[in-house]
Parts: sequence; C-alpha cells; structure tokens
Amino acid sequence: EPGNPGNPGDTGTEEPGKPGNPGDTGNEEPGNPGNPGDTGTEEPGNPENPGNPGDTGTEEPGNPENPGNPGDTGSGQPEQPQKPDAGTDKKDTTPKLLLCRVSSAKTSNTIRWNSVKSADGYEIYGAASNGKYKRLGTARKKTLQWKHKNLKKGKQYKYYVKAYKKAGRKRVILAKSLPVYTTTLGGKYGNPSKIEVKKTRVSVKTGKKFRLRVEVKGKKIRKAGKKVRYVSANPSVAKVSSQGVITGKKKGSCTVYCIAQNGLYKKVKVTVKK
Repeated sequence: EPGNPGNPGDTGTEEPGKPGNPGDTGNEEPGNPGNPGDTGTEEPGNPENPGNPGDTGTEEPGNPENPGNPGDTGSGQPEQPQKPDAGTDKKDTTPKLLLCRVSSAKTSNTIRWNSVKSADGYEIYGAASNGKYKRLGTARKKTLQWKHKNLKKGKQYKYYVKAYKKAGRKRVILAKSLPVYTTTLGGKYGNPSKIEVKKTRVSVKTGKKFRLRVEVKGKKIRKAGKKVRYVSANPSVAKVSSQGVITGKKKGSCTVYCIAQNGLYKKVKVTVKK
C-alpha cells in the first residue's frame, strides 16, 4: 500500500516488483494545467507561468537514496532546498514550489512536473512501492517529463523529482516534490482520475479557519488512493493542515493545492482579510 502522499492505482494483490530498466526518456507531451474552477484534475505546473515541455534528458542511473519518509501523506511544503555554497545567487535558491504527477500505461509510467525558475535541470527518483529510491535519470532545464519503461503490469511504483542549479561542479537543490504513487495498468486496482473541491475560492479572516471539502474519484481505487495532501504556496499568508483546514495568517492571497496520491491536483484561491 502506498504511504500517505502519493502525491496510487491499478495494482494487483501481489507485492510490487522492482522497476525494470530505469527509465528511458519519453516523447510523450505533457498536458497543460486546467483552470482553477474546473472540476477536472490538473497537470502539475506553475499556475501563473507553466513551463514548456522540452526534449527528455539523458538517463543517468544513480546510487540509492533514502529520502526520509516518502510515504508520509501529511501536508506541508515539499522539502525545503539546501543552503547554497558561497558564490551562488541568493535569488536562485529561495524556496520553490515543485509539483509532479505520474500517469501509467501497462508497462511504463510517465512523470511530469512544472518548471522551476533558475533550475538548470531535474533529477528523477523512483522505485517499486516497497523498494528504496534510486536516481533513475536526469533531465535538462527545458524538459518537463520523463518516462520509466519496461515495468510490470498491475504493480505499484513511487517517484519524486528534484530541481537543481549548478554551482561549479556541485548541484544545489532548489526544490523537491512530494512523492507520487501510481499503479501500472492491467491489475486489480486503478488510479485517481479526478479531484472534486466544493469551493475553489475561499475568503477567511486572519486567525480564522476554513475546512476544505475534497473528494478523489476514479475506478477501482484503493482506500489509500483516496487520501489527499494539501500544500500552501505561501504559508505566511494562509497555512493548511493535513486535514485540509486553512488558517488565515496575514492579509493577502495565495493558492492552496489539493493533491491526490498520483499527483493530480486542484487549486483553491485563498484570500485573507483583516
């Protein structure tokens, strides 16, 4: 069973197998983000300035990495970027919002993400749902998708993406996405296909709270696949709990993302008044 975030679907009852050959680059074009008020789901992307897809980068299998607790479905910002070395531009290393989504075929998964300003490239990590994360490949800065091929049908997999900036011979991590979970087609279970939010525009006073009503839909979804994660693009204006409770912090506006296990999301525009 996938853990909390994956930012799941069609799995058989057997334990997921290890991924086949770590991903080849795909030619599939990513979809465009939906409109905030649309009841359908959206592709990950910068709501104001989604990046344009590019050619996929060269695959670069790496060493196993333990990202901490990737199965945690709690809310909150994706992991904060590390501090840069001396000489890097501070403007390029401020926290960035990186969202990724995964879609599945019978023997492959395609991971898509939004562009991150100042990023020189992206690293893609993944594994079978019960395995250890490995770096499966890298992508150039204009590349916003990557395809993991030669997988087993009806199996669960998990992924996350890091955006990095070059600093000499080192890579400074600008942002890390929440993990996403999916199941290749051909098994007993399915993946989330739609997120419905009762209100996509919310007004709240400072210090007051508002609970979001969100439902994940899809065919043959496991119980864990119906869980939702919440992320605020600006917690200093409005923060959101793991239960979808928004709290106004100071006057202003921001976006709260309601994210399914496989990375599908809906945006909620939050306005905080005094």
